Amino acid sequence: MKMQQSLLLVSPQMQQLTKYPIKVSFVIHPDRTDTYDAVQLQIYSLGQQEGIATKKPVSTTVGPAKIEVDVIIGSSSSENLKQILLEAEGKEVENAYDEEAKNNPPSSIISTLSGQLPGKRIFFLKWEPNTNPETLKQSIIDLIWNVIQNTTSYKFTSIAFLAIGCGEHACPVHIVVKTMVKEMK
Repeated sequence: MKMQQSLLLVSPQMQQLTKYPIKVSFVIHPDRTDTYDAVQLQIYSLGQQEGIATKKPVSTTVGPAKIEVDVIIGSSSSENLKQILLEAEGKEVENAYDEEAKNNPPSSIISTLSGQLPGKRIFFLKWEPNTNPETLKQSIIDLIWNVIQNTTSYKFTSIAFLAIGCGEHACPVHIVVKTMVKEMK
């Protein structure tokens, strides 16, 4: 996946081995070293606590990143993230997204073709962060559950998460990262 300038990529983070054979990557903007550090730390500490061994080592790439995944996960609630994805996908996909959002406004997920991005689909999920830490954690747990259900229904086996909540929503990075990594294990 190539998106705007440089991205910092942590890939594959974990392979969810307990229930679903899904490889997970997190895509992080290079300016967000705090997010990158938190992801690396959480993966390491969770692996140590639970004896998790990833099938492939965790690797990082600095600079323009291109990854092959089945589905890219974005938030339709983040205008910046949504616009970056829609612009990278191309006008045809942007029009399809707008049409689906207009025709089905209460939908919690909008699935589009990936357009010019590698992969098969882009899932735009509605996700609203919260200032209450417990409510924030639960919203991330619900988001991950929704992602897993939709990913498995399409029979996909790899996911790329764009860093959610760590930009304009200014969620506590440690809560977002810890919850996402723990839920994806």
